Amino acid sequence: MHSGKAQTVLGLIDPIHLGCTLPHEHIKMNYQSLYQTPKRDSDFSKIMMGPPTLEMLGWIRQNPYSHIFNLCLGEDPFEDVVKELNFFKNAGGSTIVECTSIGLIQDIEYLKKVSMET
Repeated sequence: MHSGKAQTVLGLIDPIHLGCTLPHEHIKMNYQSLYQTPKRDSDFSKIMMGPPTLEMLGWIRQNPYSHIFNLCLGEDPFEDVVKELNFFKNAGGSTIVECTSIGLIQDIEYLKKVSMET
C-alpha cells in the first residue's frame, strides 16, 4: 500500500522534508565477510599492517579485500561518522539513503543513534 510517505530510520516523513539527498551511502560499513586470503605468500605481512598509508595504496588497490583495515571503518567509528555527516548537514544536506545490504552487517539501531545525533 502506498502511503505517500518516505520511510526513515526514525519513521515515516512527508517527502517534501527530504531536502538535499545523497542517494547511495554506507554509514557503517563492515566488509570483513568479503575478506580474501592474499594470493602471494609474500603479501601475508601486509594483511594487518594497520590503517592504510600512502605507501600501501598501490598494494591495497590491487588487493582491496586482503587488507583487514580496508574492509571496515574501525572498531567504533561513531564520533567520526557523526562528524562526517555533520559536514554534509552544514553544507545544506538533509537526507542520506543508506544502502548497506545483508551480509555487510546492517545495524538499524546504530543508524537511529547517528540520525538522532546529527
